[in-house]
Amino acid sequence: MNNEAAKNLNITQPSLSTAVNELEAEFGIEIFVRTSKRVSLSTDVVEFWGMPKTIKPRINNIDTKSPST
Repeated sequence: MNNEAAKNLNITQPSLSTAVNELEAEFGIEIFVRTSKRVSLSTDVVEFWGMPKTIKPRINNIDTKSPST
């Protein structure tokens, strides 16, 4: 886990790693893909991050097709 991220959050790097690991365990997903050379976002997170872009147009479409009261 990046020490700079921990500094930005005003916590220690081990605390940040623990928090991320707990989130991954709680939600049953992998947030980061870790290799010996790098850390990147998992495909689950990338898909989740893009969801608002696909959901908002659907919500807007529902609003325009709702019957008036």
